[in-house]
Amino acid sequence: NVVGLGVSTTVGGFMIDAFAAAGRDRPITDMMLVMTAASLVAIPAFYIAARRFAGDRDALWRYERGEGV
Repeated sequence: NVVGLGVSTTVGGFMIDAFAAAGRDRPITDMMLVMTAASLVAIPAFYIAARRFAGDRDALWRYERGEGV
């Protein structure tokens, strides 16, 4: 979470600077739209992770007990 928050604010700042240098009228709004669109990737990622969670947890428990995977 800390890495994500640190990276997103830094990337957002660079994007604002790049949009302003390109002559965009509203660089902050443009950055917010791009970051929102990029964050939509989280929806399918969390869905996939949730579907795999139980199987991965069980495999980890088997591995920790020495039963193999």
